[in-house]
Amino acid sequence: MRQTGEMPSETIQRRWTVTSWLVAHGDADLDRLIAALRGVDADAHALQSLEESDVERIADALDMQHAWEMSHHPTSRLFPGSAVGLAILSPHRIAGSSSTVVNDHSSLWSTRRRIAQWATVARDDHSAYTIGHAVGSVLGGVYPTTGAPLIEIRPEQVDHDADRAIGLPKGATTIESATSRPIERVAPMLAATFEMPWVQGDLPVV
Repeated sequence: MRQTGEMPSETIQRRWTVTSWLVAHGDADLDRLIAALRGVDADAHALQSLEESDVERIADALDMQHAWEMSHHPTSRLFPGSAVGLAILSPHRIAGSSSTVVNDHSSLWSTRRRIAQWATVARDDHSAYTIGHAVGSVLGGVYPTTGAPLIEIRPEQVDHDADRAIGLPKGATTIESATSRPIERVAPMLAATFEMPWVQGDLPVV
């Protein structure tokens, strides 16, 4: 029997859209990238291979929060400001961004160094997901313990397959999955819209 004063639970569907985009460092036309991202009503954008200053410009243009994690310096030690990394942008709240190296190249000056980034994105409706992404890496086992369901985004270097590259949370129903035409010298953007059962009242407010 439910105790007096206990919040009743109700299973509802929460619809989320997540995108992933592998951007070639130094080759991106940021205005075109911003325009393309603005055309997608997404809860989170996971971007790869961008400088922090570029991410800040994109986030400002889209009025979004962002979290950036450094991957490596693609050029000489004489240009320390040229580091590229992974970023998560969202119109919602972002918390707990972190990263880990997912291959055997630990030096920040190695162009072969690869990281995975994760951050929790929380909406005002109290649904929240930990968005995880990397470049060409399988992410299983690299995440910390978290109370939020995981979304794994694994963009491949070539031959993008939206259904394979975006791993949705267990139990999610995919409504739509699409791969855009690439901008010159930039890989296609992957987008997936899905629904997850959300037990309202039984989960903590994020």
